[in-house]
Amino acid sequence: LGTASHPGTGQPAATAWLDRLRGLARRMCVTATPYAQADLGALQRVGDARLGAAATTTAADIVDKILGVTSLRGATVLGDGPLTTRAVDLLDSQNPTVVIAAEPGNADLTARRLSDMVVMAPFDPAVGAALAGVGTDPTIPAYLDGTEAAPVSRDSPVARRQDAVGAVLWRALQPSVEPRTQILLPPLKWSPQPDDARAMLTALANAIRAGLAKPRPLVAMISESAGTPTAEESESGIPDDAPAEFDDDVVDSIRGAAARQRELTAALTTDDRTAPAGRPHTSSRRQ
Repeated sequence: LGTASHPGTGQPAATAWLDRLRGLARRMCVTATPYAQADLGALQRVGDARLGAAATTTAADIVDKILGVTSLRGATVLGDGPLTTRAVDLLDSQNPTVVIAAEPGNADLTARRLSDMVVMAPFDPAVGAALAGVGTDPTIPAYLDGTEAAPVSRDSPVARRQDAVGAVLWRALQPSVEPRTQILLPPLKWSPQPDDARAMLTALANAIRAGLAKPRPLVAMISESAGTPTAEESESGIPDDAPAEFDDDVVDSIRGAAARQRELTAALTTDDRTAPAGRPHTSSRRQ
């Protein structure tokens, strides 16, 4: 360190924050989302099975190691973008999973099987968009098409909060609407403030106490959805591509980097005097 430098306080602050997060995780249901919010459709185009698994299957192992818990497996959570046929193809080559994603076009919210390995448990995109509008950084989710997206920045924080509370309670107050279950999924990057969280949680608590709603554990939703049988041939409604997908140059660049890393990993040898070489040394580059 130079004479003008001094130790910072970032490490103690980060340690304290992680300790609080670990304490919360021990009392909560925890599941992993795709690593680094990776675009699963783009990964399918890359065509690297190891890279695809790093974004989906092994993300839970990283969460477990950081938080010191055993996170819930069996779900793929897409809170920001649409589920596409390319993403389904990627997931179909891995372990069985229930994909929690926005239903295209506000259609049927009943769970349905998309392939041998993939079941979709949809949520209402209008409700997800209302939740995305809450907080200091309101966003318009990428799963909304041009006809559904509405600007949120011109509304006040109170108005956006009221929209979210109304959207969360709407199905509970409409007993004739089917199905009677719904998934509430905000965007993965969410910025609700204390007043926002208090209003939404209070509304949900009141609905539960009044008998209008009943909470359902995520593990129960996964188990029930995983048993969905294969339906007769019909249109899935899943789009082939995302509205703002990566272009071919980006995909080719990732494919080339992944190939070079495989070659580097294969070229490394083991030195018994130090530590195993190969994949442990290059895994951070893959991530």
